Amino acid sequence: MALPVWPSVSPVAAQGDGEADRPFSLPFADPPGPGTWLLAQPYGNTVGAFRQRNTTYAASGGIHFGVDFSAPCGTPIVAIADGVVFAVDNLRFGSAPHNLMLDHPDLGYASFYGHLLDTPTLTVGQMVRAGDVIGHSGDPAETCSGRPHLHLEIRDLAHRRKYNPVTLMQADWDNLALIGPFGQAFQYDLDQPRKWQHLDDQPEATAGGPLLNDFANPWPPDFPVRAPATATLDRAATTADTAVPTAAPPGGRLAAPSTAALRQLTTDGCCTQPSWSRDSRSVLFIDRPTPTRPAGIWAVDAAQPGPPWLFSEQIAFYTPDLAYRLSLQGDATIIEQLSRPAGPAERRWEVPAGGRTVLLSPARSRIAWLVSDETVPIERRSAQVWVANLDGSDARAVATLPRGGILGWASEEVLLVSGRDSRQAREQVFWSLSVTDGKRIELARSDRLRGGAVSPGGSWLAYFIALSENAAQNGVWLVRTDGSQRIQLGQDLFGAYDWRDANRLVIIPFEPQA
Repeated sequence: MALPVWPSVSPVAAQGDGEADRPFSLPFADPPGPGTWLLAQPYGNTVGAFRQRNTTYAASGGIHFGVDFSAPCGTPIVAIADGVVFAVDNLRFGSAPHNLMLDHPDLGYASFYGHLLDTPTLTVGQMVRAGDVIGHSGDPAETCSGRPHLHLEIRDLAHRRKYNPVTLMQADWDNLALIGPFGQAFQYDLDQPRKWQHLDDQPEATAGGPLLNDFANPWPPDFPVRAPATATLDRAATTADTAVPTAAPPGGRLAAPSTAALRQLTTDGCCTQPSWSRDSRSVLFIDRPTPTRPAGIWAVDAAQPGPPWLFSEQIAFYTPDLAYRLSLQGDATIIEQLSRPAGPAERRWEVPAGGRTVLLSPARSRIAWLVSDETVPIERRSAQVWVANLDGSDARAVATLPRGGILGWASEEVLLVSGRDSRQAREQVFWSLSVTDGKRIELARSDRLRGGAVSPGGSWLAYFIALSENAAQNGVWLVRTDGSQRIQLGQDLFGAYDWRDANRLVIIPFEPQA
């Protein structure tokens, strides 16, 4: 059969904000939610893509050149616009085990659907309508317990140029991003820290084109590919409190909306990943306001907003009290004890973590880090958990965890970790791990366990379960880190979350119908 050949057509929809500028719908008939599908990884200059810019994503500029949607295997996928089938299971386009390319000649675009469960029952040249079922979501690991998701791309009709679906699809993307603990989505270029930091502000990519994100001054810093993905320090120690954290008033309902008004602290475009100063009077963020000003940690007064001032020129990993700073210099991991918050170092020493990030224990007596090989897919990876004294002495491995990670410290003696019973196991597990004798206490277990966040003081762990085979498990959960109590929050409290203090969890609810 002859393939249809489309003339050179420029995309008719400019990348704007109006509905007319967004000609595509979402690839699912059902609304998003913890039991249907969720946004997994956005398009663009993501931290994960940056770390694999020379391998997985090298062929398309080093960025994540599509949008990933988490969905259970077998979830129906629908066409995002009227079109015609261009290719079925053409692995030249990637995204095994099965894929589909649709052309949309009236729009000047093509849409690509990757990691499908099985070969689509469509033929080249066949017409499809928006909303038609065209395939079923699968898993690149082909296990349906590894990384089940749909990889969606929007390309030009030559299938080389790749566009940001966020600017072309009708969806509330800000709402779709409200899942799990707050974190950094996009990689910083410290020469231009405001560049490519928002969902709708990402570069186009070209198959076979040059790397777009091979930054001279990246943040987080580059590291050996064997290094772990964890990149943050633990929270400051606080007095432990055994009271149940207040996620909502009794009855599991949200409190009445506050009457406080929003107040803009910075100019438009500035800045992502803000945090509070130690005294909660200032908001801190990474920025370089003008080409003549240094990149650094800048601050603005929260009560009386004015021009930001330079808080520190040293961008690094800090403990929340800003008393310790962690620097990665090639294969060296350096810890500095500071003379004042974010100030000069009064002590500086190297620890044997080999250029990896480390987590400081609450009382600053120990450090922990993860050793794993990121050159292999996560489903074939095991990780070693290492601990040492703060000065780096007595370094030793305390556990080997299939598909493992470190969530944080619960105390000076106990780490919170994640992993599986084996690399083939379907369920992820959260454990408390004694660093003195290696004993573990199981805290949570599920086929879709995600988003572990340790409370200040280490008494509680928040996490969420979504898209589980056991739908009753879906939701946000709290568990005491000694294993004595587990609480499932109401479905109206599913969303993004962060700990305010040892007893209170701040939640921004996800709105399925938004």
